[in-house]
Amino acid sequence: MNLFTALLLFYLLYVLIVEKSTELSLTLEFTKGAVFIFLLVLGLGTLNWYLETVKWQELMRQVHRIDRKTAVKSILLGISSNLILPNRTGDLAGRLRYIPKEKVWEALYINFFAACSQLLLTFLMGLIAIFFLSDQLHILLTQHQFLVALFIGAAILLSVFLYLRSNMLSRLFMWFKGKEKVEGLPSFDLIQRIRTLILSAARYFVFLIQFYLILTALGLNISLLESSYSLAVVFFINSFLPSNMLLELASKSAVVYLVFDVLSMDPMLGVSAMVLLWLINIAIPSALGIVLLKDIKWISPKNVQNQKI
Repeated sequence: MNLFTALLLFYLLYVLIVEKSTELSLTLEFTKGAVFIFLLVLGLGTLNWYLETVKWQELMRQVHRIDRKTAVKSILLGISSNLILPNRTGDLAGRLRYIPKEKVWEALYINFFAACSQLLLTFLMGLIAIFFLSDQLHILLTQHQFLVALFIGAAILLSVFLYLRSNMLSRLFMWFKGKEKVEGLPSFDLIQRIRTLILSAARYFVFLIQFYLILTALGLNISLLESSYSLAVVFFINSFLPSNMLLELASKSAVVYLVFDVLSMDPMLGVSAMVLLWLINIAIPSALGIVLLKDIKWISPKNVQNQKI
């Protein structure tokens, strides 16, 4: 656990235990409307990981064809592994589980490319949200709105251009891993890059809609735009905090508490919505992925003892 995540975790525990948040009043009743919203959010969670499965399967098509069932298994196994492994390395381990050894480097690069497309959406939406919420967030230099808008616009255009037209990702990967190890990396044309970005955007907007529906079910009077901006800021800030998915729940909850508090909204409703979002999108798929762990060939104690050091 890094220092920033630890501080955020302890702050969250302080808020929940010491302050006890007397203003918290969750009045979610099991009415037909609440049940419908829960089922809708659950269905959107399934759609979220289905989109990720389609993206992974399509990108891998250049180097190794995997069927839909195998793609789903690799995604679920990766989610489960992320609960204990840091910085989403479990996600990578789950995907490589069903890839031939001779295709490992290509799969690593494809996973790197897919992750960058999702991170790009987090970066872009975060910048846009910060600009529109700059007054409420009390960001410095808000009196220079034109300069701030110009800077954010330039950052967005540059990021999109580099993603769509540049080979920087492959060069960076080759520099990091060694050119002799990654010769023959798959190349992605403009159409494929745009399609990948659209799939990443679809996943992102699924999160936004889920968060809004949960907040509405919890009784918070908020618009879709307001909830989207607040969650975009949370995702943006949390992207700079390395952690596994279990600690990510604590860090995101702490960040959403701070953001909602600054925006004069009930912070505990934001924390509750974040916890429910995590349970639906991470905990439930992880439970399914744990079933797949039986497919992994663990090294038996006898074999370990017989290994020569």
